[in-house]
Amino acid sequence: LLKLQPNNPPDTDKLESKVAAAVEAAWEKFNDGDIKRAERIMGQLPEYEVFLQSPSKAGLLKWRTTMLMIMLGAMFFLIGLKSFKPPWIDGMKPVSITEAQVRTALANYETDSHQANSLSNGLVYALSFNFVLPPTNLMTPQTLSAIKADIFSYGGLSLDTTNHSSLNLLGSYMYALPLANGWLSGNGVSFDTNEIAMVMKWRTATEWQFGILSLSTRRCGEEGETFSMAYLNNRSLANLRWLRDQNGLDYIERERLVNYIVSLQVRSGEASGKRPPLTNWKTMHGLFYVPGWSPLKDTYASLASLEILGALDRIDREACIKRILKLHQSKGFFTPPETEDKWRYQIRGDAQDTFCAFESLRILGALDQVKDLEKWQFRVKSNRASKPDANGSRTPKWEEIEAWVCQQRLERFLRERKENPSAPIRSLLEP
Repeated sequence: LLKLQPNNPPDTDKLESKVAAAVEAAWEKFNDGDIKRAERIMGQLPEYEVFLQSPSKAGLLKWRTTMLMIMLGAMFFLIGLKSFKPPWIDGMKPVSITEAQVRTALANYETDSHQANSLSNGLVYALSFNFVLPPTNLMTPQTLSAIKADIFSYGGLSLDTTNHSSLNLLGSYMYALPLANGWLSGNGVSFDTNEIAMVMKWRTATEWQFGILSLSTRRCGEEGETFSMAYLNNRSLANLRWLRDQNGLDYIERERLVNYIVSLQVRSGEASGKRPPLTNWKTMHGLFYVPGWSPLKDTYASLASLEILGALDRIDREACIKRILKLHQSKGFFTPPETEDKWRYQIRGDAQDTFCAFESLRILGALDQVKDLEKWQFRVKSNRASKPDANGSRTPKWEEIEAWVCQQRLERFLRERKENPSAPIRSLLEP
């Protein structure tokens, strides 16, 4: 293809995804015994359906044969497998670590810092992308002190300082999640509303600045066009929770923020807010979606924010519930919708997808519509999981600890509800 189109090279990532999708679809038909349909998907078509002129004249025979050999080779390889999973969810396994391993890993936070996959080396990643952090009661005092020192040093602050202004902390990805999870309590973190009011007078407002709360921006593409959009993530959500807990929501432009979040819910294919028109809107109907990004994560962040802001009545709840449940396969495992370009949706079926779906359904009051909740599992991709060392011991990674904490809390909350069926299931963020 590169030789055929030297001046207009194809998008190889997109081509690879299309081939993968074709092989997957062909395998499903082959497995069902529909050989003829499988062959057609793999390109076994009559020449009159493929060529507008003779292959010898068009000079495409060699290309066609090569492509068929590659695709059929892939199909025959799959036939030898006992099962087949799409590449973006292959290898997702339920987390298999113990509390003892978690405690040991946290206790060795400093001593294991020389290891490539140690918790200390991965702290920035955890504070940037994780939704759930382990409670401090799993840590030794030395570990908690070391983690606090690292967090403050990353932000250029000293742990020894008796008081830290909230303005130095609010908005930083390094502080938002630890503040929300209670890791920084007792370190003189203050919330001076008078100081915030003063700063708000001279702070320059931007398009994505909603009072004291600012959102991050990201780029997305749709139909060949690129757009810049603000989005809510675990950091902005943690900041919002902290503002609520400190009675600081009055320093947010609440109505403008609510209107923006509501505009991200997919109700039609038309442009909404800053989002471009969507050609695939029916597959995302009801979710909060930005092209090229995870709809489960975006939906959770949007719903949790609207819950804090008291604006859940502004959305189509039923459409959101219906779409989340439609993406659920079983046991808390979520997959993208069955479309040609499903790879674009960034739904991997990992612990964070499961967490976001659970919390979204909980916020919407729809967990009773899940029939197998007691079987839900939180998964980690096998190549992201820790491996035993030469002595056979394992040091769990932050992703595994996050999945383990979610699993333990879900099982405990379900036991509590069994004893008291009228009690609502608590958030997985609660200790």
